[in-house]
Amino acid sequence: SCFDLPRLILHPMIKDLTSNTNDDESMESNSQKTYLYEALIVLWVQSWTAIASSIDHCERQLKGLSKAIPVWPFEIILGINNPSTDEVVAFSFVRHLAFFLPLCFKSLVLRCTNKETSRLLIPMTFLDDSHMQILIPIVETTALGILREALSGSGSASNADQMITKALSISDGICDFFAGLLAILHPSQMRTLLLSYFNILQECESQNESN
Repeated sequence: SCFDLPRLILHPMIKDLTSNTNDDESMESNSQKTYLYEALIVLWVQSWTAIASSIDHCERQLKGLSKAIPVWPFEIILGINNPSTDEVVAFSFVRHLAFFLPLCFKSLVLRCTNKETSRLLIPMTFLDDSHMQILIPIVETTALGILREALSGSGSASNADQMITKALSISDGICDFFAGLLAILHPSQMRTLLLSYFNILQECESQNESN
């Protein structure tokens, strides 16, 4: 069955083996080199968790679907006049989504082409739990970043419309990312990623309605 597929293992911090290793160990080490997408998504999540942990007084929380990061502070989508370095870095990932997500996708596809896939008509990859527990926050923080961009419009109505248009443009990037992943990932994992994205949007809407 599809669930018998070997999991694609996430290993962003693998160290090279020493020169004393034999050829078999050397080949194994080469097969475990860090892929570009692994390094990017780890840095992405680290920057966002740094913001979340820096918020001292969190009055409202947004429930996520990741076991690693079960909640996000609602205040994370509220912009401030003097953002910290962590905030600048984190939101740069989202603002430049059109660059980072295609880069991550192409790196992932490159890795998938070197792994065993299902013998169905459509090749399929099944990610390990570490992949999912870091991809879910990627999707959730993208939703948070889009909402923050949409809510950042202030002053005139034209400025607000401009920021909403920009947020919609950014959201096209995550839609393209989902479309690409549909071609290579197992449907159950795509379902999880899609649910995590819309769950954050729904959580934000619920918080606004209850406030």
